[in-house]
Amino acid sequence: MTTSDFGRDAAEYFAGLHYNALRGGGASSEEAARAATTAIKNYLHQSGCSANTIEDIATGLEDKLRARN
Repeated sequence: MTTSDFGRDAAEYFAGLHYNALRGGGASSEEAARAATTAIKNYLHQSGCSANTIEDIATGLEDKLRARN
């Protein structure tokens, strides 16, 4: 597993937690997926990740979350 794979897996895990909390609070799948993806992108940005890395990790994340239901 590369560092990039680890970063992607961690982002997906934490986005999933955020998504589940929003869905449990009554958000639609679309709203929860968008908000969770945005939250992860903001966290990665604040952590000093480059824009390319953020987009690489976030690519497809919203669709994966939305597909959970």
